[in-house]
Order: sequence, then C-alpha cells, then structure tokens
Amino acid sequence: MAVAGSIDRDARVRKTAVSVKNLGYEVTLLWGARGAEETVHGDIDGVRTIGLPVRPLLQQHQAERTQRKQRSMGQRLGLTYVDQATKVAVATELEVARARLPLTPAPGLVARERLHRLRSRGVESIGKSVAAPRSQPESSTDRQNTSRNWRGVLASIADLETVFTPMMISLKPDILHIHDVHLLWGAANAKRALLHGGQKVSLIYDAHEYVAGQPSSVQFPARTRAGLESAAMDHVDAVITVSEMIAERLSNEYRLPVKPTVMLNVPRRLDLAIQCSRHLRRETGVGAATPLGVYSGVLGPSRNLPVVLQAVARVPGVHLAIVCVPSVTCAAAVELAKTAQDLGVNQRIHLLAPVAPEEIVSFVSSASFGLIPNTAGPVNHQLTLPNKLFEYLLAGLPVAASDLAATRQILTDWQVGCVFDPGDPATIAKGIEQVLRDHDGLAKATRQPDLVKTFMWEGQEAGLAQLYDSLTSPPGPANLIAAAGRKTGEEP
Repeated sequence: MAVAGSIDRDARVRKTAVSVKNLGYEVTLLWGARGAEETVHGDIDGVRTIGLPVRPLLQQHQAERTQRKQRSMGQRLGLTYVDQATKVAVATELEVARARLPLTPAPGLVARERLHRLRSRGVESIGKSVAAPRSQPESSTDRQNTSRNWRGVLASIADLETVFTPMMISLKPDILHIHDVHLLWGAANAKRALLHGGQKVSLIYDAHEYVAGQPSSVQFPARTRAGLESAAMDHVDAVITVSEMIAERLSNEYRLPVKPTVMLNVPRRLDLAIQCSRHLRRETGVGAATPLGVYSGVLGPSRNLPVVLQAVARVPGVHLAIVCVPSVTCAAAVELAKTAQDLGVNQRIHLLAPVAPEEIVSFVSSASFGLIPNTAGPVNHQLTLPNKLFEYLLAGLPVAASDLAATRQILTDWQVGCVFDPGDPATIAKGIEQVLRDHDGLAKATRQPDLVKTFMWEGQEAGLAQLYDSLTSPPGPANLIAAAGRKTGEEP
C-alpha cells in the first residue's frame, strides 16, 4: 500500500491498511517522508510502515528553469528588474525624487513610478506563477489532449516515482493498493516490471478525489492531473472511491465493467469509545448554554473560512471553534486571527490545535453544530463527502454545510442539517441560525441506529473484503479496463 504524503493525519489510509491486515494479508504501507534524511520505520496495529525520504530535485530544477526563463524574457523586454537589489535602489531614487517635488509630481516622475511598479511585479512573480483554479470539470477531450504531455509537466510526480517505484518492485507484492493519483503511474510501472519478471500482481486505485474536478495548483495543474489518471487506468485492476457520485463519474468516463467500490470516509466504532484528553468547551471557555459551532480541518482557500467569519459577525452570541490543521501557528491560522480582529469577532472565534484523527469525534462532541463551508466552484467539492461530515454526525452534531450535491443529499436524506450558499455571508448566517433553531430535532436524528450503523467504518469493510477476495481468488481477473474493451484510439 502506498501514499505520497504523510500518514500521521491520514485517517483513511491508516484505517484501510489495518482493515486489509485484519483480512489476513501481510501489509506494508509506504509513505512520503518529505524532508527526512533517512528511511522512517514504524508500525500501525501490526501494519509495517516505511517512510521514504522524498527530495524535490526535479521539481526544484523545473522551478529554477521556469524562473530563469521568466527573468530572461522580462529583462529583455524591460518588464522586470535584474534582481531585488536593483528594485530597492530604484525605489529609493523615486522616493527621493518625490520628496524633492511639490505636492503634484511632474508627469515624468508619475511615468517612472508606474514603470517601477510594473517591473517590481515582474521580480516578485518570478518562480511564483499560480494557475487559476478551474471551476469546470475537464472534458474527455481535455484529458486526451493533455495525457501526452503530463510527464513533462509533473516534475513532483517524477520525484516521487524515483523513490517509490523501485521500492514497490523490491517488495514483490501480490497487490499494489495506491491511495490517490500521485503514485498511480509509478505503481503502473512497478506492476509492469513485476509482470515482466513472472510475478502476478494486481493494482488497486483508491481515488480519494475526483481529480478532473479539482482546482489547479502550481505543482499539479488540473489538466495534467487528469492526463496522468487517464494514462494509468489501463493498468488498474480495481477502483475504490469515496462517494457514489464519484463512482458514477469514474465508471462512465473510463467505461468500467465493474462500478468502483465505495468506501466512505467514516469513523471506526473504536473511535466512538475513545475519550480525548482535551475538551472543546473547556479550551474555548464557552459554557454549555452558549451556542458553539466547530470547524475541524485544513485552512486552505477552498475552505472559505474568511467568509464564515463575516457570517459569524452577523449572528450575535454564537461562538466558533476552528480546529486548525496543520497548526494554530500556520500562515492561514494567523491570517484568520487577523480577519477576526478586523471584523470585531475575535472574542467569539477560537483557534485550537488539532487532535489525533482517532480523537476528533470525542473532541468535537460538546459543540452545538458542525460546519462544512467548502467553496462551491470545484466539481470535486460537489461530488465528494468529507471526513468531517461523518465525524460531526457520529459526534451527535447537526451540520450546517455548503450547498454541495453529495453533502446536501446526506443531510436531506437523514434530516440532520441544512445547507447554505458558501459565497454569501448572509446566507451562511441564516444557515447557522436555522440549525440552532431546529437543533433538538436535528441532533435527535443523528442518533438514529440506522445512521450510526451506515456511517461506521466497520460497515465499509465488507466491500473491501469482497474486492480483495475477487483479486486473489483463482482465476485472477483480467484487467478491468481491458476487459471492458476500452479504446482511446491513441497511445496516451
């Protein structure tokens, strides 16, 4: 089993590894130990873990090459300064010139200042270009057009493959279970090498996201991400994913003969019995009679938290605890604290350090409601079901969430919360007011026996067992994609 990032807070990867071990398999979990100098060995409930040091060599080289090109082009056109020192020198000269003039600067100075601002932006943007997030899904044509060039774009993927693929081959597994898309092509190559050596091996792709519908990032543009997935799917024997809606998309787009196995990101029964040593209301200093919402998770832009703070400002008396991942000292948390101060709600916003994944249900259980304010733009947000949704529900919390298709369906079907427009602070405020007004009935609905049974990890394990059994019971299945007669008309 392999995942590109850390496993410290990846509850899904940890639970899946232990579940497969409990099915009777010997499991080795590989993970990316970025910044580590040496291999990190560990154990999770009998699962051997190996953290592989990942160094961004090709990624850094690609960034430096891009930086050189940007600088060279900008300098030739006179659009950027040669270096930061030149920029500072010119800024000082302009400051002196302005100080020597009357209140109305001469036209020549105004023009020089405009040129200076232009050139300064050029210096600051070198090596920092950010692709704009896409709000629309990539079409099949986009994927076909970009599947040829993704290898040359995703230097970060190449850095991972140089470390992970040889290790996958050396372990000689019967099954390769890959979490997320980052290591999928590396696993496909490992599978090909093992088959060439005469060993039968099956490849499972555990798709945690709908990658074609994710927003772009600098290291992982949306089109090239989809191209990687498309190229590797010919080598995949079985697919797992996190929601029915993503399963439908993948099944249709890749013409899978067998629909992906859906394993929701839900807590284990054991997690409900764990008592966290920390207490949410005690840490926030908010009494039991005061409404207290909670958000638990990463603080990235797509989580929409600055808009949430504007909404809280419209609901007097309501407090909000934000459990900050990765930490309360990260840049995003510091910025949130400043925003709360500016809005005058800093006394009602509480930034808290994260707890272990297994302790989240216990930690948030004293809140009045859970909050999921993800932005509506990325298609992946519409289709996926976040961990926190089920953590809130099994903690007995009603949920106020962004009006996203998959989340809305859960809240509506089980009558355990309400939805709002994540772009409108007034609508978010109304959602908070509604969930507080209907609190008792919504909270009671979270305690339905069928809900608890449905959204428990142990209920997901049956599908995992069936999938593994299908891959190991003779005769082994042919490649799912090939069996479906998938034809792209061209080599990716």
